[in-house]
Amino acid sequence: MKRFALLFIFLAFITPTFADVEEITNYNMTVDLTKNPAHITNVITIQNLVKYPLVPGIGELRLQKEESKKILIIPIPFTKEKNL
Repeated sequence: MKRFALLFIFLAFITPTFADVEEITNYNMTVDLTKNPAHITNVITIQNLVKYPLVPGIGELRLQKEESKKILIIPIPFTKEKNL
């Protein structure tokens, strides 16, 4: 019985525990097309759901343009590619 209890306690400690630690409470994106080049502003509010301070790791935003290949000025159908 003691072995079973020790095995249970050991397994309880090695199993990973997953919980929410932060939450995006506000996300606001503003795109200003009146300027050249266009200006994009992101305002993100992150709320910690744990008792200790936590800083998020990496935030990444990628903008891509999708366009077809062209012969002179005529686009070729079904040849769309994404460009950064």
